[in-house]
Amino acid sequence: MSRSLQVADHCLDRVKVALKRNGLSQSALALDLGISRDTVSNFCRGRAIDREYFQNICDRLGLDLQEIANFSIVDKDQASTFDPSFVGREADVAKLDHLSQQHRLIVIWAGGGVGKSTLASHFLKARFPGKVLEFPVAKEARYLAPVAGFVDDWLMFDLKQEIGHNLGVSLLRLKRQLQTTPIGI
Repeated sequence: MSRSLQVADHCLDRVKVALKRNGLSQSALALDLGISRDTVSNFCRGRAIDREYFQNICDRLGLDLQEIANFSIVDKDQASTFDPSFVGREADVAKLDHLSQQHRLIVIWAGGGVGKSTLASHFLKARFPGKVLEFPVAKEARYLAPVAGFVDDWLMFDLKQEIGHNLGVSLLRLKRQLQTTPIGI
């Protein structure tokens, strides 16, 4: 299941009507839901946004996700690689390529729901096939987890290394792996 959805072209007018019916502008809707204006704008233009934001907007506007979402894949030959949330990001990938030649660490910074995680994931999987360590950041404090668990999991399951007896030892072992093997995090 894709993590992103977009409004089907033939339903864009329904979105405009729903905004008016609820007496909301795009800015007011963004403020009401606590998300970025860009995310709401992308929703209203039929561009892909995070599935959770898509559902929240539909709920607030009284729209049925199943009726307005575009679930189709354009090219059946590309069904396994086609990602509707990643169309039109060639310039962003080129910029990341350029930056990665100059820097070992790159920070992608933008408003919520604009596709930072999707861009990073796509870029890393393309540049480090088979060697990407996921570090899922919690969106809410109640889902925070200790970093030691992630490091130990990476060492044991992804890198097939022995874990340390404490976080410091595990981090040293991870550091050695990162110095000898190209790995995306």
